[in-house]
Amino acid sequence: MFLKNLISSDSNAVKIALTGTPIISKEYNTKDIFGDYIHTYFYNASIADGYTRRLIREDIGSNYKIRLQEALNSIRIKS
Repeated sequence: MFLKNLISSDSNAVKIALTGTPIISKEYNTKDIFGDYIHTYFYNASIADGYTRRLIREDIGSNYKIRLQEALNSIRIKS
């Protein structure tokens, strides 16, 4: 509701969005509202410039995937 009111409050306003996660959906996306990008700055450039720390990914041990695959393998599809 806020965005709708903001957009309708001044149809001639210049709109600029700053986002790290643009909206991309079937109904609409960020470019539909704000137009083309005026600047982009990517994660790897931010790391190289020293502004962002590199993410460290750690796998969490789980047997969920194995149990799921076993359950799926046990299902017989009737034709």
